[in-house]
Amino acid sequence: MSLNAAGSAAADGGPVTYSWTLKSKPNGSNAAITGMATQAPTFFADAVGTFIAEVTVKDSAGIATTDSVQITSQATYKATVLEAANATLHAVGDFKWGRQDGLGG
Repeated sequence: MSLNAAGSAAADGGPVTYSWTLKSKPNGSNAAITGMATQAPTFFADAVGTFIAEVTVKDSAGIATTDSVQITSQATYKATVLEAANATLHAVGDFKWGRQDGLGG
């Protein structure tokens, strides 16, 4: 899942910093944000339920604003990669792809 704070800007046009957190996640979730200090971090919704991601954007004068987004996950998928001598099968949920011609994945 990609998050994005591209619409955030300092009033004076100067640089801003980003700080993302998962304020809420479903029971049993081990989800974590990757790239918490970037404009567009990611995370994997590893459980069914509601996640709340929050971003704080701060300018060089220390003025900060915070916003959040609610994400609802209705299904989770685990990726599987099976490799044999002449075949590779990749699967994510119900989607499968691969090569069996011995040329690699």
